[in-house]
Amino acid sequence: MKYILLLTFTFVSWFIHATPLHNIQLKELQGGTSVSLAQLQGAKPLYVKMWASWCSPCMQQMPKLQQHYQNFGDKLAFVAVNIDLNDDAHAISKVVERFQLGMTIAQDEHKQLATQVGLQGTPLHLLFNRQGQLVYRSHQSDEQLAQALMALANAQPLPAKMLRENNPSPTKLPLADAVLFSATWCESYWQERKADTARQCQASRERVNKLAEQGKKVVVVVSNLWTTPADVQVFAQQFHPSIDIIIDNGGQLFKAYQVKALPHLLHSNTHAAQ
Repeated sequence: MKYILLLTFTFVSWFIHATPLHNIQLKELQGGTSVSLAQLQGAKPLYVKMWASWCSPCMQQMPKLQQHYQNFGDKLAFVAVNIDLNDDAHAISKVVERFQLGMTIAQDEHKQLATQVGLQGTPLHLLFNRQGQLVYRSHQSDEQLAQALMALANAQPLPAKMLRENNPSPTKLPLADAVLFSATWCESYWQERKADTARQCQASRERVNKLAEQGKKVVVVVSNLWTTPADVQVFAQQFHPSIDIIIDNGGQLFKAYQVKALPHLLHSNTHAAQ
């Protein structure tokens, strides 16, 4: 029987601790230096957009992001944060050039921001007040977002929102001969956007199925991004019945193993990130 697990089972045991938003480290595109969210915010309210170059809705919203920057950039700090999954500096630079983005561009290379805000998919818009409190989040670039930006620009208070709770808890993988990091959309969504990667996802799926047929213990860790339990149920049907599927709901395993590109296959003789 195939099991769909909602987190955690060993290549490594590791704890996740809540990181104050101001201490979150990002990598600036220009210069490649590490910088804290507090440094990027300064004394202004902060607008963060999380995105990926291969995310179609993200690209559709980029003109509006630049427009908001032109309208409010003197009163708000703007940071466009790439989620650092199947992206590189060249791809990011092409987006910056294409849309003539004027704000700070950074990468969430250690997944600190994604983990802290409970990222479920991009695009994601986050607004923080001068005290660093999250006051607005949405996947939509709409009139509500524009009104929230106007309110912050005019120093009008917005109620703080709850961040995802990150209580320390151990995260483990089952003992296995191979672990495949993938996504339910790895082949389908990327078929037209990143065809080479989609083919690699298919080849990795076929490879671990063969390993399972040979009696090897295989675990597939599925990204939580753009994924529901129903998506995983359908995805699981493509795999050998002995393969366990783990939904990495908090992105903890991707972070622990420093997975920056899909597909990512680990064997039992591979040393995982601590």
